[in-house]
Amino acid sequence: MLGKENFLRKTILWIPILSLFIVSGCANNEMDWNDLTRLDVQVGEEDLIITGSETVHEVRKIFSSIKWEENVPTVINGNEDIKVTLFFQFDKNMPERLVEYLIWFDQQDQLAIVKNNDENLYGVLENVNLLKHLLLER
Repeated sequence: MLGKENFLRKTILWIPILSLFIVSGCANNEMDWNDLTRLDVQVGEEDLIITGSETVHEVRKIFSSIKWEENVPTVINGNEDIKVTLFFQFDKNMPERLVEYLIWFDQQDQLAIVKNNDENLYGVLENVNLLKHLLLER
């Protein structure tokens, strides 16, 4: 009887500890922009894959500087100008995580609205010339 009681006590002790590890591991949704490995860019029917380290580095800097807001009611007319899928390699033994962004440019190319559908985030980017050059002028 003492063996069962000891086993139960140890089991009851380990369940909360394991739960804490599982929850803390799953709760880390922060993206590490250093894990960005490539981009797929879709403009209309045209697809482009970007893997060059300099271009990926520049796009990484641009996207990491965007100030994101959740659940902001935004009126956007028409379809997106660009659809970008970012590929993150967090662990070499796991598949890449894909994050899709939709981008709309204003008429004067001074501003871009960026939307992350997965997390319902919106961001506004000023001085969009570099981003446009990196994603479109290939």
